[in-house]
Amino acid sequence: MRIDATVCLDEGILEYLVCRPGTFEHETVFTTRCQPAKLHVALLAIGLVPHPFRPEGFGWWATARQKPRSRVVIEVEWEHEGTTVRRPVGTFLTNRERPDGVAATHWIFTGSAFFKHEGKNHYAADHTGVTIGIIPEGCGVVQFGERAGIPYQGEDQGLEINTETVPRVGTKVKLIFTPHRKGADEAE
Repeated sequence: MRIDATVCLDEGILEYLVCRPGTFEHETVFTTRCQPAKLHVALLAIGLVPHPFRPEGFGWWATARQKPRSRVVIEVEWEHEGTTVRRPVGTFLTNRERPDGVAATHWIFTGSAFFKHEGKNHYAADHTGVTIGIIPEGCGVVQFGERAGIPYQGEDQGLEINTETVPRVGTKVKLIFTPHRKGADEAE
């Protein structure tokens, strides 16, 4: 399953991976016009099952990674000098908490939370514009599946953009979502 996106930031610390235009471009790598609820439905259609985000304690990340039908692989495809390039999204990230900087490839289909307003249920991701989250919160459709610190709380916490690998701002890309395959190579 693919969605269109655009690179909106090529350096800096991150709270999100993907958001809607006009929301969090100052702390995310990509923007997309894809409505988060539609991404949710598409992920269901390819056989994924949401594993709701529960920030209490450290156990959620380990539990989520053990749910193979909730794990999703995200790749990025774009044209560069007449050639189609396709890379795992983790190659565009640097983990500030690891000496080697390698960002894990753990992404979990969480589905977004719902909230009630004026008697109607609303899909939180549609309201906030957060499509894929990195910092621990429950409003995105997909969540980074490893505990990442808050990058504003120290230079050794959270994720930032890998300035050596990310395409330049304005580059049109396709974000490709596929179910995780058991045994797939991952940074641990």
